[in-house]
Amino acid sequence: MTAGACRRAVGARARARGPEESSLSNGTGDATVAADRRDAAGRRSGTEAGGSRIFSMGDYTITPGEVRLWWTSVEESAPVVGSLQALLDEEDLQRAARFRVEAARHRFVTARAMLRLILSRFTGVAPEHLSFVFGEHGKPRLETGGPCFNLAHSGDTVVVAAAGDHVGVDIEELRVLPNADRLARRICTPQELETLLSLPEPSRNNALLRLWTAKEAVLKALGSGLAGGMRRVEVMVDMEGQPLLLRLHGEAAPWSLLPSPQPVSAVATVAVPRLSCRLLSRPFLWAEELPRADRSPGIPRPRN
Repeated sequence: MTAGACRRAVGARARARGPEESSLSNGTGDATVAADRRDAAGRRSGTEAGGSRIFSMGDYTITPGEVRLWWTSVEESAPVVGSLQALLDEEDLQRAARFRVEAARHRFVTARAMLRLILSRFTGVAPEHLSFVFGEHGKPRLETGGPCFNLAHSGDTVVVAAAGDHVGVDIEELRVLPNADRLARRICTPQELETLLSLPEPSRNNALLRLWTAKEAVLKALGSGLAGGMRRVEVMVDMEGQPLLLRLHGEAAPWSLLPSPQPVSAVATVAVPRLSCRLLSRPFLWAEELPRADRSPGIPRPRN
């Protein structure tokens, strides 16, 4: 596929997105749910025809072909950061204590508390009692089962994605990249580099950031992280910011790359290994989440 043809294909997908959500679809619609049951905690879980899962607990529901994304500002959690430590387990607390810089420790506590609160809604387990197991390259999953998830942060923003199947997310604060040309030649395939250099020079920096987030989101969904090799993931990104996965390990890959709309100076991409998928994103509001969480054991109500 030529660079021009790829840009036209990406542009067609971008124009098909609705104003309030990022969505890619192959026109076949979502797969149907083949099994459905509720467990003792009141969760609804099942398996769709394509193998993905459906999870439901209160307002936190994931249906087949859907990815949910939450974002928050580290600054917004500052008034309750002391309370957030009660949501962490002993391992998280030990990791937090190893940060010598207060800002880095605050960001870590915010990210882990946010992740645990979200997963608690799906599982019915108190956040501090959630247990994780880790893959070969460190990708976590819930020990007792639940939705797939991924976390990322950059600058002041933290994002958490959850889905019924493998999911990866990456975010990068918009900024001028030092040695951008050198970075591009290190992570780009020849075709990606050709497309990048064909863009107007003022657009290249942000296009490179979008390219990075798309590539890393795929690698995080695979569970390999950067060890999987940036150049093994070939992506086309146009000036509108809509990414399209062309090849993975040299072969065509039926994936969706979903750019996340956020009211912050950052770019984020969610990656899932299916063609029909929609992304539903919303801010994570501490003022709402903590009082609701307070009805579960072990979660303190923030003090005014």
